[in-house]
Amino acid sequence: MRIQALGWALSLACAALAGCAGPKIVLVRGDGATRDAFEARGLDPTALEQARRAGAPLDGALTVHVISDSSTGGETLPAVAGSTRCEGGVIRFEPAFPLEPGLRYAARLHDSAWTGDAAGAGSGTKVEAQFTLPQRDVTPRIVVERVYPSADVLPENLLKFYIHFSGPMRRGEAYHRVRLLDAGGRPVAAPFLELGEELWDRDGERFTLFIDPGRIKRGVRPHEELGPALETGRRYTLSIDAGWLDAAGAPLASGFQKSFRVAAPDYDPPDPAAWKIAPGGALTRDPLRIALGEPLDRALLVRLVRVRGPDGDEVQGDKQTGEEERVWTLVPEAPWKPGRYELLVDSTLEDLAGNSVGRPFEVDTARRLEDRIELRTVSVPFEVGAAPPSAVIPASTPR
Repeated sequence: MRIQALGWALSLACAALAGCAGPKIVLVRGDGATRDAFEARGLDPTALEQARRAGAPLDGALTVHVISDSSTGGETLPAVAGSTRCEGGVIRFEPAFPLEPGLRYAARLHDSAWTGDAAGAGSGTKVEAQFTLPQRDVTPRIVVERVYPSADVLPENLLKFYIHFSGPMRRGEAYHRVRLLDAGGRPVAAPFLELGEELWDRDGERFTLFIDPGRIKRGVRPHEELGPALETGRRYTLSIDAGWLDAAGAPLASGFQKSFRVAAPDYDPPDPAAWKIAPGGALTRDPLRIALGEPLDRALLVRLVRVRGPDGDEVQGDKQTGEEERVWTLVPEAPWKPGRYELLVDSTLEDLAGNSVGRPFEVDTARRLEDRIELRTVSVPFEVGAAPPSAVIPASTPR
């Protein structure tokens, strides 16, 4: 009875379209961040929901196969691995791995998957559609736009680099495409922390590359056996291979190199109280400028520094960094009001060596984690003075 009910439900889903174009299968192309998928559309959503509630096995309702070339008789290969889900009147199949351009795929909608009769999959096929993905455009277009820190003098205990691209990149390539070279062009042995899951932003355009902390912290085995990855007084080059593939499978338009000299290690945490604050003028949108005294982590600077106004609300505007990340600026959306403001700095803000506000990177590892990490917000007050009479905007203008 259950099998008959399920078969009836899918038959109803298809029969509901009698006299219409009927169900059809389409290929939904991904956008670089998502993979290509196949969808069976035009099914009756009510009937599909009845089948789902009755326990119809969703796996196998829509299958995808590779059809080999004509030299082997156009043989259909086993089903492509993937996952299936139902949304409204649509059954969607997402392959577990990216589809290959140039291959021919057959997507098939089966009623046997809903009746439980797997042996009848062939005779139970309701709809089939074939697709061939066009060959990829492998014209190199994407470049490395910039690398942070931007300074050409970096501390020996530098913690990380940010690599920014002009478009989305392919995952899984990073540690094969980036090298740290010494002054003689020789690769430095094992300088980076190679994570199982690469650290990308949501758009796939910024990659975070960590120096292995074991090569930074004194007293740990990698530092004692291999020495620091960077040594004071020496020059190095971060080299990015042009063969790094973007999300579409094309290589970079060009490689990239950042050369820098290494200065003494930095063990001093950032101190917001020592920053130099230059407010914008009242009733203007002049930028608030803060001299930080040292380069700080750019990604964290943009995210973890805020300004609260006299009314208690955060001041909205355009945040930027400059002068090799030694300066932070805010151009407000609305003119500055006279009064007392607060610069709010999250204590997780770091300098280039990973020292955060109030806490050096090289903490005593024997202490409990909760004893040495205090998450808080540091407040630094400043004033925006009253505007001169010539700058005051009249409340109303007489006619």
